[in-house]
Amino acid sequence: MTHTSEERVPQAPGSDDAPQSAQIIPFERPQNELQRAVQRRAQEHLEALSVKPKKSFARQAITFAIALIPVGIIFTGFVVSVQAVRFISSLYLSPQATANVEQPAQPVVEDPPQQQPGVVMLLPDKTIQPIKPAEKKEEPPKSPPTP
Repeated sequence: MTHTSEERVPQAPGSDDAPQSAQIIPFERPQNELQRAVQRRAQEHLEALSVKPKKSFARQAITFAIALIPVGIIFTGFVVSVQAVRFISSLYLSPQATANVEQPAQPVVEDPPQQQPGVVMLLPDKTIQPIKPAEKKEEPPKSPPTP
């Protein structure tokens, strides 16, 4: 048997002699009763999660008000403590408090300010006694020598 070159030419893929491709046939086993019950339960749970009840506005407002209580207490406590520190420091740093500590018996009398713009007058404190300079002992004048 001799073959010619025409016989050796491969056949086209669309010809009837070509092998067919494999097909995947799914193998499904029928579900038993337990599997069906589990699947039903899971489906019901997913449906229940997708339908959320609508929250009422009153409930949201009450929840917000209750949540604000501790925030308000903390904020108020902070403001009160800052004001207390300012009040105490103003008591200790005021000039009246320092004057009262040094000399509480003498009342403080202030002169009315003079109306001269641009001029600052420094007046000595009247509560402090000026220090007198030390007195020099004077020697009697020398008399002229007598002959």
